[in-house]
Amino acid sequence: MASTLIATALGGLLAILGGYLVGLKQRAWQKEQAVFERDLAKEQAQFERELSITKALDQSLVEAERRILGRGVSEGESNWQLAHQEWEEAWVRVSPLLLNRSVKERYESVGRMLTELVLYDGNARPAQQKRIALRATLNARQVIAYFSREEEPPPPCFPAPDELTRLLGEGDPDALLPDQPLQQWLKERPVPDWHPEAEE
Repeated sequence: MASTLIATALGGLLAILGGYLVGLKQRAWQKEQAVFERDLAKEQAQFERELSITKALDQSLVEAERRILGRGVSEGESNWQLAHQEWEEAWVRVSPLLLNRSVKERYESVGRMLTELVLYDGNARPAQQKRIALRATLNARQVIAYFSREEEPPPPCFPAPDELTRLLGEGDPDALLPDQPLQQWLKERPVPDWHPEAEE
């Protein structure tokens, strides 16, 4: 009789203890889940903010490309100055909010190249100057497109800002001519496809 009471009491205690431990695990899991969901929501909000920022940057690059090609440029105006202005307005407005390093770096390279072209007084043909500028904008627009699709971007087809500065310096006094270091760098790195075929 005593042993039955002891066994019953022990069984009850074990059941209470088991219930308590299950409750602890359940609360820990719920807390972990809440933290996970909060972090996920935070990441999603950050991505959406960056997406709206990159959309603004892409629009400015489209406008810069139009100016590079002479569209919307009145007689007597500098297409390079206007293209740089399009680039700069978006850079000043949204770049402090942009966290994606790759997008920021490629966009910044466009500004450096346009600054060089605003000041350029060398012998490279206008078509050559335009090709170089459009290669810079293409490089930036590609990384924005891949970022928007949440995909890994292709390798850059235009130098990063510091590399660009170095290449332009090595090409003095006329850094945009076809035989200069910048042009060699571009030749060695072909433009990747905008929409590569999906792998089977």
